Amino acid sequence: MKPLNSLRVRLVLWTVALEALLLVVLAGVFTLSLRNIQNREINETLSLSAAQLNAVVDIRGGQYSIPQSDTTTLRERGISAWILTLQGDVATTLGDASTAALPAVLPETGHYLDVQLDNGEPMRLFRASLTEGQQTLGEIVLALSLASVQAATRQILISLGIAIPVVLLLSASG
Repeated sequence: MKPLNSLRVRLVLWTVALEALLLVVLAGVFTLSLRNIQNREINETLSLSAAQLNAVVDIRGGQYSIPQSDTTTLRERGISAWILTLQGDVATTLGDASTAALPAVLPETGHYLDVQLDNGEPMRLFRASLTEGQQTLGEIVLALSLASVQAATRQILISLGIAIPVVLLLSASG
């Protein structure tokens, strides 16, 4: 009990406690900032992809089609899309949407929504109007997987969870 009463030990404990608090706050701010940046990039990708898809969807005689050559960049980005008629029926799909059912819960037009598909994959959805001039011809529901983003965030949290205690041990022993 006597060593805990020494000024040196109390100063070390206070210093390590303060350092721990600062490191945890820094880790939290870093993680939240990274998540915000990732969310902004995902939302921007979905918005730009909706505009690109709106420009290439061809509607003739009530048939909706998407030229393969015009959607290469969308496929490379990992974008999936359901093109809906005015009645809400799926007219055509892009990417992995051809093998996945349209999610039961959709975002409002112009909004984003995080959902989990039937196969368990986390996705962010974006819903946009399919228009030509002033005329609305249907809707586009785009999806982008969140699996890689969540894996990266999880890896950073694990790394911080290992690094912070190591730094605190080194600091206390120093």
